[in-house]
Amino acid sequence: MILKPMYKDIFYIPCIASDWTVPHLLKLADRFQMEFVMCQSEKYLIQSKGFDEVQKLIFADKYKLAALKDHCLQSPDLIEKLKVLL
Repeated sequence: MILKPMYKDIFYIPCIASDWTVPHLLKLADRFQMEFVMCQSEKYLIQSKGFDEVQKLIFADKYKLAALKDHCLQSPDLIEKLKVLL
């Protein structure tokens, strides 16, 4: 029973995500298989206005973020942005 509170203190540290830190957090979370950090970063990206849909779609593809991918594909102007790039 003593270890349980210590365990919570270690693993419930708030994840500080920002437009600058998220790419780095995703890279580290993927490398070290930190599912919690990956999920928090995905949630942040879904709500973030700092990245356009194309950038978010690249993150979703690279790190296998299904919810983010679905969010990006629902964007009405994604096709127009992709046409400009191609």
